[in-house]
Amino acid sequence: MFDPYDYLKIETAKLLRSSVYSNALPIDIKCCSTGFELNTPLPLIVKADACQWAKAISSSSSQLFSSVEAVGGHICFSLSDKAYSCCLDSILREATPLDALSSFESKAEYTYMRMLMLSRNKNSGFICDDSIKRALWLSFALVGKKSNAALNAACDAALAIGNPKSRFLLKKQCGSIGTCIASLIYRRLNLQ
Repeated sequence: MFDPYDYLKIETAKLLRSSVYSNALPIDIKCCSTGFELNTPLPLIVKADACQWAKAISSSSSQLFSSVEAVGGHICFSLSDKAYSCCLDSILREATPLDALSSFESKAEYTYMRMLMLSRNKNSGFICDDSIKRALWLSFALVGKKSNAALNAACDAALAIGNPKSRFLLKKQCGSIGTCIASLIYRRLNLQ
């Protein structure tokens, strides 16, 4: 299955190699759960010029990133809406039809069922909303991580999509988001 984290680490390392850091490898890129989606520590010899590096990378950055900043000795990357959309579409291309569970007892099973219900709504593709970005980002981790902590974080974020004022209208357009997250949870639970 398409792994957004691996794909983005590879693309970020390529960007670093082509702009300012010729020794960058995908293993050097870390995925974060809060703030910036990706970061990498700067080599010790260039930490003094971190802001210059961030500007150089930002000017040559692909459409994957909305911002690149130097923070505490790291170059930090924020994903663009286009990057989220690309990852969402790639997972949806591989998604198999999903079935309802006859019963559910865990938070993950409950979240799966909620996302399955959400998947019945209009498919508007990626929708720019911070709660959706967080839910997708943490759900993307389920492709490669087998930890219960990753599953719980993804479930919590998925259940928190939308703020109370906009939740109803937002969810009416989140069919593809629901399908994506449900697919990743379903796969993680090994129900397939």
